[in-house]
Amino acid sequence: MFGFLRPTCQTTIYRQVYARCCQYQRHHYGLLSLPFLSYEAVLLYLLGIDSGTFPPPDANAPTCCRLRSKVGLNQLDEAPLGEFCASFGLLLAAIKLEDDARDGAGPASSLANWMLRRRFEVARSYFETLDPQFAASVRTHIDDHLDLEQTEIEQSVGDYSEPTANAFGYVFGLLGGVRDMSQHRPALAAVGEQVGHAIIAFDCAVDWSRDRRRGDFNPLPDELSVTNSFRYCVARLRTAAQICRFNFGQLALSSNVLTSVARRVEKRINSSATTCASLGPRQQLAASGSVYTFMDFGLLGVIDGCCEIAACCEVASCCDAGALGGETACGFAECCLVSGDSGSHVACTQCCDPGCCCCDPCCATNNKKKRNGNLSSADASPTKLAPIDEPAWELEIGMWGVARTPLRPTGQGIFDDRILDVATEGEFVSAAARIQIVDIFRDRVVVRAI
Repeated sequence: MFGFLRPTCQTTIYRQVYARCCQYQRHHYGLLSLPFLSYEAVLLYLLGIDSGTFPPPDANAPTCCRLRSKVGLNQLDEAPLGEFCASFGLLLAAIKLEDDARDGAGPASSLANWMLRRRFEVARSYFETLDPQFAASVRTHIDDHLDLEQTEIEQSVGDYSEPTANAFGYVFGLLGGVRDMSQHRPALAAVGEQVGHAIIAFDCAVDWSRDRRRGDFNPLPDELSVTNSFRYCVARLRTAAQICRFNFGQLALSSNVLTSVARRVEKRINSSATTCASLGPRQQLAASGSVYTFMDFGLLGVIDGCCEIAACCEVASCCDAGALGGETACGFAECCLVSGDSGSHVACTQCCDPGCCCCDPCCATNNKKKRNGNLSSADASPTKLAPIDEPAWELEIGMWGVARTPLRPTGQGIFDDRILDVATEGEFVSAAARIQIVDIFRDRVVVRAI
């Protein structure tokens, strides 16, 4: 596996989807392609399931393909989704190896590129069946990115990641051309754009010291900007997760993965301090001195209990796994009980080891038993947690949000997890598009697509 979107919590259904992606990639592109099975391709498969267009894996589906293909894969309902995801993994591999060659990575990349060249051609041909202009479109986005590396003008990480965001948005949107997913194309493209921003922001931050040592290009000017780039990455991942929830439901599998990755990045930020997100997103913003807008961190997602979404193990993947009767992220114990909406509390009932919890007040003792899938009231009385004390929410000009419905020109927008009636200045805006407040009247919020 390669890629950025590796969740720290891999629930049973995630491993089943991963195994199915592995089977489809081997089926379409052979055993040699499997080192380039992509976490981003698995996310696309989850989006296909979340949309309701394709079925989730059976309860008895394997969690490891053991490098074996499956008879009759092309006859399954999810075959078109599997082919798309397998082809996407090969596309990412081709772009990565091309980039490695430009950076002088050595003979290994050149050899891999040569061995997989025909498979890469097949993957590109597949995407050209979805859009005849595919090759030209992707090349334009790559060239735009390379042009930014040659400019001497100072640029923000948001500007630098824009071509990659456009490329991911374009390819994610192509999934809307598979089966009956056309209605989800705007949401898929919006998720892809946020993922593209997050990947580049993370890479810039992680590679900053090495690039500075080697004299390679990196848009980040100093160490403070490295931290801010990580925070920008988190904001984009949280925004993508929120888009998934609003379009596919609060228990969207794709949202859980994106949130898990966001928390992994957050741990890098807080590695020198505490790993518990004991401050609310806006409080973190104030403490960090970051320059991002209120809305960037207002879109960080649902805040449940003391640690944003969940305090034990790893955010929604753990809690949802327990709630749905699956394996918990820690492997043994029920971790969290989640109920209600964003105003609810999270009660943690057990952790598999002291390092499992991100903040101690959320963890009870380790002697509680799980009985018939539920906690016995005799064994445990889950601790009630006080919600985060955050500043009162206020609507502000400049806040970013997401269009919940098409705006023609009126409709609904989502700002900081709140649904508002909004209107544009006359233009139509599609659902799931990013919007920004440009004016506020007594009973009217005016927005513009961004």
